[in-house]
Amino acid sequence: MVHSGPDSAAIFARRMREERHRAGLSQAALAERVTALLDYKVDGSSVTRVEKGERSVRLAEAIAIAEALHTPLSALLRDRAAIDEEIGELERDLSEELHRASLAEEALDMARAAVRAVERRIAELEAIRRR
Repeated sequence: MVHSGPDSAAIFARRMREERHRAGLSQAALAERVTALLDYKVDGSSVTRVEKGERSVRLAEAIAIAEALHTPLSALLRDRAAIDEEIGELERDLSEELHRASLAEEALDMARAAVRAVERRIAELEAIRRR
């Protein structure tokens, strides 16, 4: 059975509000920034209605909102919990890859030492052969 979480419009509205607060912008200030990016006026009440889930957002508006908030559009479309979960997974992956890189560096150091030992022995034998 598929469990549906908050719909994408609600996530967008909540994330937009969070990012607007993080940026220290009023709804009117965000509306001004969005208007400057679009070919039509968006007023503060439109931002209010979007944040309350009372107004849908057009794709061009969503892109302008993300740009005005200096955040990727994808960040406005994903719930913070999903983002936190992905960050946790990526941090675990990073830890594993760093461990593998460390093991590979150790193996490389050992291989280089073995190469130096073989090169020294070849040099010793060539010196003996020349006598």
